[in-house]
Amino acid sequence: MALIDSTYLTGELYIANTASGPVADTLGTFIEKYSRELLNKVLGIEMRQSFLSGLEAASPEQRWLDLRDGLGFATNGGDLEWVGFANSQLKASPIANYVFFKYNIYLIDQSVGAGNLHPTVENGYIASPIKKLTRAWNEMVLMLRSLVYLLEAEKELYPEWYGRCNMDMDIVNTVNYMGL
Repeated sequence: MALIDSTYLTGELYIANTASGPVADTLGTFIEKYSRELLNKVLGIEMRQSFLSGLEAASPEQRWLDLRDGLGFATNGGDLEWVGFANSQLKASPIANYVFFKYNIYLIDQSVGAGNLHPTVENGYIASPIKKLTRAWNEMVLMLRSLVYLLEAEKELYPEWYGRCNMDMDIVNTVNYMGL
């Protein structure tokens, strides 16, 4: 079950030609694959399963809706906002950023029968996507850090959350375009 669709890939996350055809098919596959991967990296397998099952219930618990749609919350450090895994009002989601990142990495080289090719264009040149990818990744990291703060502040509400020890910590580390 994918929480987002191609309509979340707008603004700085825009991917052209997503309405139909090969781009739409490939993007749909990426959304399915990388939604699951991101949720596993952040929540762990058990909590991901509980979260998705909770959303499919006839009457989902508010805690699962809050993870999906986002909410404001208070911590010892002040008020924070979790944007949600699929905020349909803002069309914002760390999943969208992750999919955008993975899709653009895929576009850098294409596999064909003769091996891997770097695409070329007429009347122009292919610009490096590194700065866009860095911004998308770091924006996702900030969203996910607020999720971690939420889950740690609401441990009683989310007993499935085992803390940071159950996370892939690379998912909440920023990057820079120089690779440092």
